[in-house]
Formats: sequence, structure tokens, C-alpha cells
Amino acid sequence: MAILLPKFTPASQALPSESSDAGHETFVARQPILDRSQSVYAYELLYRSGWNNSYDGVSGTRATTEVILNALLHIGMDQLVGGKLAFVNFDRELLLGELAGLLLPARIVIEVLETVEPDQQVVARCRDLKKQGFKIALDDVTDLAKVGELITVADFVKVDFRAASQRQQELVARHTPKSSVLIAEKVETADEFERALKLGYTLAQGYFFAKPKIIPGSNIPPAKIAFLRLLREANKPELDLIRIEDSLKREPALVYKLLRYLNSAAFAWERPIDSIRHALALLGTDQIRKWIGLLALAALTDGSPAALCPAAIIRARFCELIAAKAGFETRSSELFLFGMLSLFEAILRRPTQEIIEHIDLNQDIRNALLNQAQAGDTIGTIYSLVTGYEAGAWDTVDQCAKGLGVSRPALSSAYTDAVSWAEDLGTV
Repeated sequence: MAILLPKFTPASQALPSESSDAGHETFVARQPILDRSQSVYAYELLYRSGWNNSYDGVSGTRATTEVILNALLHIGMDQLVGGKLAFVNFDRELLLGELAGLLLPARIVIEVLETVEPDQQVVARCRDLKKQGFKIALDDVTDLAKVGELITVADFVKVDFRAASQRQQELVARHTPKSSVLIAEKVETADEFERALKLGYTLAQGYFFAKPKIIPGSNIPPAKIAFLRLLREANKPELDLIRIEDSLKREPALVYKLLRYLNSAAFAWERPIDSIRHALALLGTDQIRKWIGLLALAALTDGSPAALCPAAIIRARFCELIAAKAGFETRSSELFLFGMLSLFEAILRRPTQEIIEHIDLNQDIRNALLNQAQAGDTIGTIYSLVTGYEAGAWDTVDQCAKGLGVSRPALSSAYTDAVSWAEDLGTV
């Protein structure tokens, strides 16, 4: 795992101005597609044109076209997916139209929706796009007979693991050409992922990696408990720098990373930073909390699915930015840690209740982590918004964002900022 050295973004640069054209702002989310080792292979980009998912007086296809152009050309591919492939949904009108010619073949996988009739015109168009360098994916396949000749041009075949029976999953795996890569999508449990691997699926999409099997009777390793205790010290309302310094002294690797970070070219100190106490004093309260959270995350995710570290960092940053926009600026650093902690059950493979025993948390944070937040609770609403955004659950996003008073431009900008921030840390 790469060493995490935070690049902190000044608050004044965190989000673009909200005076931008709200009518053309988009919701853009991404879902990871993982390989057999649970490392990120690609992302599917999910779109929403606005609160009502349409432009007044404009067809759904035209609206989707504008959304895709905005997402890919205005936001930028590097910011959205780094160096990974991007799967983009195409209906019939988009597939046969001119939009595909504007995209970059090396980065885009054209995902043909299951609603597209596989007639000769569609098959011919897909063959032409492949000659141009595009890759083709078939979406939500449950029966190969329904895709017809499209199977002969498909680079990827995505099977809906929730809609397809086990028999259908097996038949698709058995009869798909060897030239096509099988993707099991909507895989939500570790058992489903294991079954997909046994059937020969190469890739999987879904949040199974964040919903692990809890190992009965096991304990959190002592070395990882030490990092949880360090997080507890960093999360106290009044930081005790002496206690934090004492904890850091027991973790030489963290001290090295701290000093290396502060002595980097990003800073221009009059003299080198040569002690832990000096380093902590220079960082300041909020940055100490964030820095310790990031470095502890890097240590705790050792041995966990590779997708978890970037997912936790993006979620933490997204929570922090949304908190500021929702009038919770005084608790933004607390929400940063909350975003990370919300994935610790997957990272440590232990129940959340057991994990948070090692960390002092405010009651509303604790309730949200345990899914016990009351209706209208701000922390619980932020959590629902963030997880809804990640999953493309736009109705939930709409409801939560309006409840928090977060505008459309602020929401979309916060998400892309979070992804970009994680990219700068080298975790995406």
C-alpha cells in the first residue's frame, strides 16, 4: 500500500462558486468494478441531471447526452476515474447518434443497456465503434438468447446477480465467448462474490467488499487497537498533545511519515521540523485529526480489499464538505473521521459496536454509525446522503440534500472534490 501523505486543500479552494449555472449542474457518481483480488479495475459512471432528473421540454436522451458531456468534458475523466476505464450507459438513440464519436476510445466502455433491441443496425454500429477503438459491454444480461448477435462484439458481459437465477448465472458463464470478460453486477454479499468467482466471472460490481463476513470469536489485533486508541486521542474535543506525542512515539513508521510530510517541498519552514511536538504544534488541531485519521486508515486497511482505502477517504472527505455546506462547519473534522469510521466494520471485519468501544464519540455520531439515528438527525441525514450518492440512489439524495439545505452545485462539486482529493493522495 502506498504511503499516504496528505495534501490539504485550503477551505477557500475546496468548492467552486455556487453561482454557476444550476440548471446544468449534474449529479455524477461512480461505482467500482473490482477484479478477483478486489482491486479496482474500472468504474461505472452514474448520472442525474438534477433534482427531477430531466430538463423541461427536452427528451430523456437529450438530457442524458448533456449530462454525459458535462460529466466527461466539464468535470474531466482524470478527476472522475483517474487512470481507470469508465463504463457509460448508452440507450439506442445515444448508441446510434453522434455522441460516441466525441469520446475517447482508450478510456470509455460503451455499456449497451438491456432495453436496446439487438437488431442488425445496432450490431453494425457496435462493430463500427469497436473498429474505432471502443470497448463494448452488455448490461443486465440474464439470458444470452435475448442479446442475439451482440454477444459476438461484446468485450464485457454484465450479469445482474440479483435478477438472474443461479441457473441463469451458470448458463451465461458457460456459453459466453472466451473473448468476453464476465462481470457479476449488483453483487452485495461476500457469498455472492465467492459464487461468481467459482462460476468463472472475472470482475464484480457492487458493495460486497464493504459488507464482509464477520468472523465469530475473533478479536481486533493488538497492533490495530493501538491505532484505534490514537484515533480516540485525536478525536477528543480538547487535544492533549503530550498524550498524542506519547502514542506516536510507539509507532515509528507514523513519526517518519509525519516528519517527511512536513519537511516536504509543500512547506517552506525557516528551519527543518525535527521533533514530534514541533510537528504537532505546526499542524494545528484540525490537521492533526485529519492526518492521524489518514495514516491510521493506511495501517488498518493492510490486508483488506484494495478498494476500501480510497472508498473510505472519498467518503470521509465528502462527509466533511457536506457538513460545512449544511451549517456544520464547526464539526467538519469530526464528520471526516465519521466518514472513515463508517467503513471500519469492513476494514477490520468486526462489528461496529466493538470497534467504537475504543474511540470516544459524540452520541449522534455513535447513533449514526450503529444505524440508530432518529429521523431528521443531521448526522444520520448526511450519512444517508453520502451513501445514497455512492450507490446512485438519487431519490434518497434528493430528499436528504433538500433537508440539509445543500444546493445542487454544492453537492456535485463536493463529490468531485472528494474524488480529486483522494486522487491527489494517490489512493484512487
